[in-house]
Amino acid sequence: MMQILLRIKQAYSQQGRFIRFGTPFGLFMIGGLLGLKEFTSLRYEVSSTKKLTKEEWAKYGLKKKDEGETNIDIIYETDIKKMDTDSWENVRGPRPWENDGTFMEKMKEKARKDRELQKARRQQLQSGA
Repeated sequence: MMQILLRIKQAYSQQGRFIRFGTPFGLFMIGGLLGLKEFTSLRYEVSSTKKLTKEEWAKYGLKKKDEGETNIDIIYETDIKKMDTDSWENVRGPRPWENDGTFMEKMKEKARKDRELQKARRQQLQSGA
């Protein structure tokens, strides 16, 4: 028995750095991988959240739509098609070091033009109707 242990010790000392440093490092990496796998799967297996039914949503005063009730085509038809996407102006936002107020002036000017345009459209609708 002593001779077997002596041979293992000699083999261990002769192999040098790989056995002394490489094997524990490899075992640590594989063990860490398996341990992390168990911890991350545990997070999904034991969950404290639960799905609410429509009645529970209504109890909290919320209205939940059916899954098929909204999709991208319906949203496009109702919202985006009504927007004026042909004529728009790209307005650059202010940089932190730019504090001269030109951005706010441009935004006020744009808001004033939009109000005038809306007023003109209202007048056209009223005179045409």
